[in-house]
Amino acid sequence: DNSESMQQQQQHILKMAEALEPLAEKWMTLVREGRWQRHRGQLTRCLQDIGPIPVAFNCPSAVDRALWIGALINPLPGLGVAPEIRPALLEHAQDPVKCLEIATDGIRQSMDYVKPNASIVWIRYHISLIFAFGRNVGPVPIFPGWQLLRTFVQFLVSVFICSFLWFLIHGSKNEVLSEL
Repeated sequence: DNSESMQQQQQHILKMAEALEPLAEKWMTLVREGRWQRHRGQLTRCLQDIGPIPVAFNCPSAVDRALWIGALINPLPGLGVAPEIRPALLEHAQDPVKCLEIATDGIRQSMDYVKPNASIVWIRYHISLIFAFGRNVGPVPIFPGWQLLRTFVQFLVSVFICSFLWFLIHGSKNEVLSEL
C-alpha cells in the first residue's frame, strides 16, 4: 500500500516534470518573437551555458529539470520578464513536488507577462502594412474586437491624465511667466 502510494507520487512528479518541456519551448518562442532579449543572442548564450533541458526519469532528475527552468527564465544577465524563482527552488530542492510547482508557476507567470496583447499585435501589423506600402508583412492577425476598443480607451485616459498632470505642474508656472 505504501509502495503503491510512493509509485503514484513518483508518476505524478514525472508527469509534472514532463509538462515543463513544452512550456519552456513556448516561453522561448514568446521571448524571441516578442523581442524581449536585452542583448542580441542572449537566450542562445543562456542555453549554451545551461545546456539542454535535463531528462526527467526519477525524482532527483525532476528537480534538476525545475532548476533548469529557473536558470532559463532567470538568466544572468537578467531578461526582466519572470519572477525570481531561483532562491525558492534552492530552498525547496528536497521537495520535488514543491520545486516543480515553483518552476511551473514561474514560467507560466512569465509567459503571461511576455504574451503579446491582441490589440497591440493588430495595431502593429497594420502600421507595418502601411509602411510596407501594402506589401505582404505576414499573416493578418485576428481582429481583437472589444479588446481593441478597451485598449484605445485606456490610451485616451492615459493621455488625459498625463495632460491634466502637465497642466497642474506647468500651468501655474506659465501664469507666473505671463505676469512678468
